[in-house]
Amino acid sequence: MTIYKISGKLFPTPPFDFSKSLSFAGMFSPTSDEQTISGASLTKAVYLKKMTMAFKVKDIGTVEKPVLSYNLYAYDEIRDEIKI
Repeated sequence: MTIYKISGKLFPTPPFDFSKSLSFAGMFSPTSDEQTISGASLTKAVYLKKMTMAFKVKDIGTVEKPVLSYNLYAYDEIRDEIKI
């Protein structure tokens, strides 16, 4: 079975500390079992526009020069309307 993958980068407005977002996601009990937080990354599966996919977002920048890398994964080709 083919797994489709799209990768890219996001550039949040500085200052931006992704570790604070990960900290909040890790302690927010209503969604505690819906994602995996490991190091400076978050991995989660979602259902969006009739498509199931997983994504991983990882901090690769700094607070003053924030950069997040992302990967989207799906069993079906990821449509343009879903791409970031």
